[in-house]
Parts: sequence; structure tokens; C-alpha cells
Amino acid sequence: MLLTAARSSVRGVVSRAWLLSLLVCSASVGFLLVVSMGAAWSCEVHADGAGLRSKTEPPSIDVDLKADLEKVCRQLLCPEWLPPNLSSYLHLCSLGGSVAQLGVDVSPVPQLAALLDSDCAKPLLRLDVLVRTRSGLRFATNHFIPGLRLQGAEFHRDQVLLELLRNGYGPTTPVVAAGGLRGTLGEVIADLLANTLDLPEELPWSAAVLARVVPPQRGFHDKTGRWHSLDEVADALLGLDLSSQSCGGFHVLDAMAEMCEFGAAAGALSQSRVAALQQRLSEHTKALIASQFANGAWDTRWYFRGARSAASPSDSNKDQELIATGHVCELSIRHPSIRLPWHVFNAGVRRCCELVKALARTGSSESLRRQVCPITHVVNAIARSGAMAKDTR
Repeated sequence: MLLTAARSSVRGVVSRAWLLSLLVCSASVGFLLVVSMGAAWSCEVHADGAGLRSKTEPPSIDVDLKADLEKVCRQLLCPEWLPPNLSSYLHLCSLGGSVAQLGVDVSPVPQLAALLDSDCAKPLLRLDVLVRTRSGLRFATNHFIPGLRLQGAEFHRDQVLLELLRNGYGPTTPVVAAGGLRGTLGEVIADLLANTLDLPEELPWSAAVLARVVPPQRGFHDKTGRWHSLDEVADALLGLDLSSQSCGGFHVLDAMAEMCEFGAAAGALSQSRVAALQQRLSEHTKALIASQFANGAWDTRWYFRGARSAASPSDSNKDQELIATGHVCELSIRHPSIRLPWHVFNAGVRRCCELVKALARTGSSESLRRQVCPITHVVNAIARSGAMAKDTR
């Protein structure tokens, strides 16, 4: 009933009002998203080295930083700007949750719940978000053409499913595919399992989803009857070349941590694979500590071991600095297995705040929108650390 009402309320939407329509489209479920993000991620950083302590109230921010955050985020959460793909839309949903948590007045904001109804989301994203396949349902991470073939390489496969699972949606969640076809999120999971004949080249998002949906079983059968174990997925992650992965390889670390936290807890991973993943994460965490620049930043080539001699990334690596620093801080908050020492983490968050101030001074709307992914992770790191005012000077 909710999804039916949502679709009808958005028909005829125009681009200028798309975000406002989304709030109507997904008000009830979207409220749950914002609340879950606020409760799950609202944290306070404190200087006794004990780590992160959860809080239910949002952190306070100084006036100048709040103004800079509002200036930057308004350019991204703008009713006139339609995100170019599903990945960008997911980042905007996350960004909207963070600015709401920080008390920054940028509204309306896109809602993740809109993706549960393809007909509702199509006017906003200009594609059928969820389509029927022979094995179930599938989120379109790129534009589909006849025969369900993709134009170009598939982009961040299973990223939508992972974000939905992380935000509390499960197999029984009702969805509506293109043309009004009703189903559940479980049919999206079924399609993933059936069509994982070979592990995708861009593995991290799929691996993180499998770590959540396969346990307590140790593996699954694809549509040909072939058995795939979670150990096989772990081995593939361990074998990835970080230099070939997007965003500096940080999503590989994220997937490894998810495998440890979900697969190991349910006994679905062998002890040898758990130990191998934990050892690799420990090595990567040490590399992150050693590769931090004096100004608190990282760049996307952090995995080349050795302490930094430079104070900050070179001017030619400023884009990589933006990508890396937000990702590292957010990973450290999300996963205990990648928890950085207090002084390293706080220096990183301080640098995130400086990056926002720089973007507010020099970033045009066009340049900011090209960087929606790294900016989202920088703002998320600020919001979810609670490192404001007294902790960021």
C-alpha cells in the first residue's frame, strides 16, 4: 500500500521538484533511514584514546564550519541537479543523512526508500532502477538495453543492495520493479546468487553482500548448480591488486571487514580464512598509519609502505587526497578491525574539515558535482565522528 501510494504521488514529477517529490514518495520509510543513520553513526571522539563512544544526540559544530558545509552540500543536494547514475544517488542519500545529523539546513534530501519502487524512481534517474530477470529481480547499476545487456561495464555491482541491507532492509522488504511488478528484496538476493557464475571483477560490493546473506550456510549454488563457498570469496578478495580497484582500494578493506564481522560470526568462513583476512586488515591498518601525511591526509597510493616524508600530498594529488582521507576516516568508524589510533584518526577528521572549508571557497557547482563520491565520504566522516569545534582545531 505504501509503495502504491508512493508511485502515484510522484507521477508527473518535474526535475525542479524531484527531491520534494521523493520525500512524499518515501516519507515513512525514509524517516526510518534518517533515524537509523543518526542512531547508528552519531559518535563522539574523545582524547583519552579509548576510541569512539556512541551518542544519540547529534554533535555540535562551529558556525564557520556549519556555513561551509551548508554551502558545499547545497550544490549537491540541489533540486535542479539530477544524479547521473545510481551510485551518485546512493551517495546523495548518505550525504543527506549526514547533513541532517549535523543540523545543517539543506532540504529536501533524497531518500534511499525511493529505490524500492522502480516506477517511482524512474523520472528521477531516467532509467528502470529495478528490473525482472529470469532468476528474480536486479538493480540496474547502469543503463539497460534490450536483452538485459549493459551499455559498457557494469558499475559497482550490488552497491544498491548493500546499502539497503546496511540500512535495515531485508529479504521480506516489498519492492516494485519496472512496469509495476511486485516482489521482495529476497528476489534481488536470489538473482545475485543464481548469476554469480564467476566472481565479478569489481568484487567488493558483491563480497560484502554475500557476507551478509549467505550465512549461516558456508556457500551457495549458482543457477548451473555449481557450489561457491565464502572461503572462495575471501580468497578472491585477498588476491585483489589494490592499485586496480576504485577509490584507492578502500572498498576492498570494507569488504574484508564485512567478511570477518558477518561471515566469521556465523561460522560460515573457515578459521584459516578468518585469520588471513584479519592479518591482512592488520597489515593495511599499519600501512594507513605509516602513510598519513603530516597534515592528516592520505592519498590513494597509501598501500605503498613507508612513512611519508612530505607534509602533504602534492598539488597534482589533491583529488586523490579528497578521495582517500574521507574513506579512511569513515572506515575507521565503521569497522573495529580498521580502528586507527586516536591521534591518527583525529588528524584525519581535522583534515576533512579543512577540505570542506577549501571546497566552500573554491569549488564551483560543476566541480563539486563531479566529486560527489569523495565529498560525501568527507562529510560522513565529519558527521559520524562528532569531531567538531574543540576537536578539530
